[in-house]
Amino acid sequence: MEVIRHVLDEQINIPDTLKNQIEDRKICFMDIETTGFSRKYNHIILIGLLYTNNSKTEIIQFFANNEKDEKNLLCDFIRYASDFEVMITFNGDAFDIPFINCRLAHHSIDYQIKNLQSIDILRIIRNKKNLLGLEKYNLKSIEKTLGINREDTISGKESVEMYYEYIKTKNNDIKDIILRHNYEDIYNLPKIMKIFDIIDHKSRINFKTEYLNYNIDIAIEIEKIECKGNMMHVEGQTNTLKLPEEMHYGAAYTFKWYPQIGKIQISLEIENGKLSDGSKCIYFDSKAIELDSDQINRLRYNLPDNILILSHNGNIVADNIEILMKYLLQELSKNQF
Repeated sequence: MEVIRHVLDEQINIPDTLKNQIEDRKICFMDIETTGFSRKYNHIILIGLLYTNNSKTEIIQFFANNEKDEKNLLCDFIRYASDFEVMITFNGDAFDIPFINCRLAHHSIDYQIKNLQSIDILRIIRNKKNLLGLEKYNLKSIEKTLGINREDTISGKESVEMYYEYIKTKNNDIKDIILRHNYEDIYNLPKIMKIFDIIDHKSRINFKTEYLNYNIDIAIEIEKIECKGNMMHVEGQTNTLKLPEEMHYGAAYTFKWYPQIGKIQISLEIENGKLSDGSKCIYFDSKAIELDSDQINRLRYNLPDNILILSHNGNIVADNIEILMKYLLQELSKNQF
């Protein structure tokens, strides 16, 4: 069993959305390599940990020179892992952590990774898939989306095949390729956390507008936009103002604003449709109101001026929600309802 250490003159940048959750806590990033998916029959051959130590970033890898090294590898690993309070992984809740716990029990090692707070990046991304609109959610696809490049080109399956070749030949070049694969997985984990900032940005619609010489700040949580039957319900927050409540009913919408508590609501009559490429959409027929057609986001489709797409393939079109909100407030200020 070998322990390989790398010390990097780099800092880990924690996204703002996670700072309150893990601030002042000892965190590490973890990734494992195994000989297969079965916790009962397969073995852990490599564990990588990344953490900050004295303003430096350290990566430590525990490598089994053969499958019999697994117990020693695990013993060395827990000596490090037990020092941390938060463990960040990619698919660790479903794979890495249960696999390690199972192999610890197999070797009668009295330790389980259960007292650590776990942050599984993949789980969070999957829960926000409608916001991100990604086709694939594996590590390399997300790295590509974020513009993160890697030298490693092998897959996990190829890593297993190369490991068995290494056991037979003890060819260090093969071992270095396996180590590089794990190294880049673990090295890139902090970098892909920038996707949390993207999620935060895409999870709400924030904009400013004017109403009777007041500056209005509006924030709408995307996930709180609901479609029920032929209606879409949008609810947002505004800054509070000492103004009377406003409630108006149009031919295809209802608009409500409670300035004193900072709540704004619209309900829209919607239609389900398909675009020229077969993709699904939800749209609002704006023929009853006079929107500026030049501002409408048409998603590169050739659409009639009155068609306002509000959702495309399950993803909210934030630009058009914003256009509609601004229009309603402007019309309200002109008393043209």
